[in-house]
Amino acid sequence: MGTPIQFNYIDVGNPKGRPVFFLHGFLGDRRDWDEVVAALSADFRCIAVDLPGHGRTTVDGGLEQYELATTAGALVGLADRLGFGRLSVVGYSMGARLALLLARRFPERVDRIVLESGSPGLLSAVERGERLAQDEEWAKDLEAGPLAAFVQRWYEQELFASLRQHPERFVQLVQRRLEHRPHELAKSLRASGTGRQPNLWSELGLVACPVLLIVGALDAKYVYIGEEMLPHLATAELERIPGCGHNVHFENVDTYTGLVRNFLRRKIRDTTK
Repeated sequence: MGTPIQFNYIDVGNPKGRPVFFLHGFLGDRRDWDEVVAALSADFRCIAVDLPGHGRTTVDGGLEQYELATTAGALVGLADRLGFGRLSVVGYSMGARLALLLARRFPERVDRIVLESGSPGLLSAVERGERLAQDEEWAKDLEAGPLAAFVQRWYEQELFASLRQHPERFVQLVQRRLEHRPHELAKSLRASGTGRQPNLWSELGLVACPVLLIVGALDAKYVYIGEEMLPHLATAELERIPGCGHNVHFENVDTYTGLVRNFLRRKIRDTTK
């Protein structure tokens, strides 16, 4: 019998290297990691997936199948099918929120995580309610169409100001976003947006694996979140990348891959023993 989430993914790189899952952000897909994977594939086995609601991944079921907790379990199932025991996880934005949840819910399977522009969630019920309402408006926009107008409005947000300073590559990024299925994106927003994310602030101290936090120095909101997260994590470091905003791996791929490569290569104590 098939599983409700059928991931579309690429599996490339060193077959003897440590397996590394790459998890994209909202509106992204597995191809967002192409440059990063190309730089790391000599050392690591790289698996970049389309998350539910994105790319060519298919979902059989209701909104519960798009929730981060469900996706985390499905990714562990994918790791099982690929024959992986423990693995590393690299996530950006929505993918970083998912990576953190994976490390918390499946500590025996995750040996380290990279969180690029990630968050443990919203602290208060009021904040979550406001964000749920905001995400619902975005979801309705997606369903009303056209997708091109939604993508334009999405990237006009201040969060992506520095991203737009790379015009040629930004156009290519936008073109990929137009290949998505709008109603699937709407399901992702409603089920796995920040308003729906479990609040993991109180659980950060229970994340036993090493954590690399990466933020763009121009992204004041996530610099602040990263600085707030740092003292709560048992083994963590924070890198602020000059000249970058929210999407560091797009804006400065060389610096980004250097940091991630060094972090993944580092020997760590097995915290499961």
